[in-house]
This record gives sequence, C-alpha cells and structure tokens, in this order.
Amino acid sequence: MIRKRYFIWAVIIFGCAGIYMPVIIRILQKESNILLLNEATLNIGTYTLSILASSVLLLLIKSADSSDEYIILLLDNLYYLLGGFIYIVLICFLLSFDNNLGYLAFTISILGTIISWIKWHQANTDNEFGTGALGS
Repeated sequence: MIRKRYFIWAVIIFGCAGIYMPVIIRILQKESNILLLNEATLNIGTYTLSILASSVLLLLIKSADSSDEYIILLLDNLYYLLGGFIYIVLICFLLSFDNNLGYLAFTISILGTIISWIKWHQANTDNEFGTGALGS
C-alpha cells in the first residue's frame, strides 16, 4: 500500500510538476496551443527519460554480481537507455519538422511515460517501502 502511495505522490504528482506547472502558466497567460503542445511534449519526454534512467540504474545496482545473467540484464537495460535517448531525439525531430506532427510527438511521449512507469514498477518490485525515509 505504501509503494502505491509513494508512486502516486512522489513519481506522478510531484515528479510531474515540471510538466503541468509550465502548462498551467501557459494556459493562464492564454498562449497559443502549438506552444503549449510542444512545451508539454518536451516536458513529458524529459520526465520519462529521468524515470526510465533511474529505474534502469536501480535494476543494475540490485543485480550487480558479474554473472552471465547480469551481463544479459545489463545489455537489455542499456538498450532501454539507448531507446530513451532515441525517443527524445525523435520527439525533438517531430516537433521541429512540422507543426502537424505535434500530436504524434505528444502521443509518443505519453507512450514513453507509460513504459517508464512500468520499468519503475519492475525496478521497485522487491523494495520494502515503509522503511527508512518513508517511515515504518
């Protein structure tokens, strides 16, 4: 139960502040929708990459034992990181190429976020939430 609360509060609500705060400011300033869409897409992309990178690194740290399984896990997770950087480049390319591709870039950024949340859950499956900084 604590892990679900931690995920909702720390990862989604506070972690997404960099996404929704600029969007709220743009809406209050009554800026154009294209700028709003592009800014939200880039913010979602960087948020996704940070969640994905921290999840991959946690998986690697938890299983560091130099076995053959670890090497396979290392390569699999490095592919996730490489995919994350390609994901950001693709989003930037789509946003700079044509305004009509903004919705495609936004959709890709949302899909990337879902993938990073799944990876976060994989990385934190065995963690005991409710100890240490989270309280007992």
